[in-house]
Amino acid sequence: MEGISRGMCLEIFTNPHDLEIVVSKAKNFDKWVFVLTRGPRDRHKVLLEGGFFRQSNDAVDTIKKILEGILEFTTKELKDPKSLLTELINSDHEEVMDPSKILTLDLITRIVEELQQHQTASTYKMMAAVPAV
Repeated sequence: MEGISRGMCLEIFTNPHDLEIVVSKAKNFDKWVFVLTRGPRDRHKVLLEGGFFRQSNDAVDTIKKILEGILEFTTKELKDPKSLLTELINSDHEEVMDPSKILTLDLITRIVEELQQHQTASTYKMMAAVPAV
């Protein structure tokens, strides 16, 4: 994933229940910015930020592309038996992790919908509302 470290991809990919993304207008500018942080469990540590989009939808589309890219890159890496990420978290080379514990397309869709409606998506709140199976 260009411009994002493997470690950052892995952190986002493996912490889907502790993310917060906010899209807002930049102070003193007529442009939109976004910030993706960990949730309260990790004291809202900033993971990614970007900005100066003309419309909020442009920022949301960028976030969607980033998350989809992280999902694609990390899933591919974890299937490669020679990858350092595989050795660290999937050394048994089994099926790529429990879907409830990783970033998925369904979660990305929910994040995008929340951002479009409220300009904020807090996965730790989303997941708290979903009963465990």
